[in-house]
Amino acid sequence: MGVKVLVLGYGNPGRGDDGLGPALVERLESRFESEGRGTLVKGLRGKDAAMKRPRTGSQRPLTRVPRPSLDADSMVTWLTAMQLQPEHILDMEQHDLTLLADAGWETPAPFTFEAVQPLRDSSFTTHALSPQTLLAIYRDTLGGSLPPTFLLTLRGERFGLGETLSSAAAGHLDAAAGFVAERLSESEASAWRAACTGAIEEASTSHA
Repeated sequence: MGVKVLVLGYGNPGRGDDGLGPALVERLESRFESEGRGTLVKGLRGKDAAMKRPRTGSQRPLTRVPRPSLDADSMVTWLTAMQLQPEHILDMEQHDLTLLADAGWETPAPFTFEAVQPLRDSSFTTHALSPQTLLAIYRDTLGGSLPPTFLLTLRGERFGLGETLSSAAAGHLDAAAGFVAERLSESEASAWRAACTGAIEEASTSHA
């Protein structure tokens, strides 16, 4: 059985560097398509995922995605969103590894890479969930073992409404794309943990 990886980039592209998460997913998707590495898997999003979740609790099937430079048995689902939603636990449930990508204010450049642990914080009562709270919702709603989940936070410089991606953020995006491609070549939680840069609390994220 191959490793199933969910890569979810979230943020608001209409607020400058806040769109770094979705930009990372789009960059990697375009890169793999241009190199002829198979058809990428598109996952269900938000309410669609909740509505189409199998009643039996079985996982929806994913299509094998052959990529010469990735783990030969890996399967990847690429998702983008404006922000994390409780419904995303239904996508996480069907994968062995989850990578979340977001923009951060005053995050060490070019990015940080952290393992996420479940924790209900104040974001539970807001429209923008933190990665920790998303995992806590997973634990409390679905039970069972939590899928290893990691957060890649790319440093952003400007988050104004209507701004475009800053030149500094574009450089951080380049570095992050290479880093994620390397992680996908391993597709093992232990290897991903070894690549972590520190505690998740050290990364300050920004959600518009």
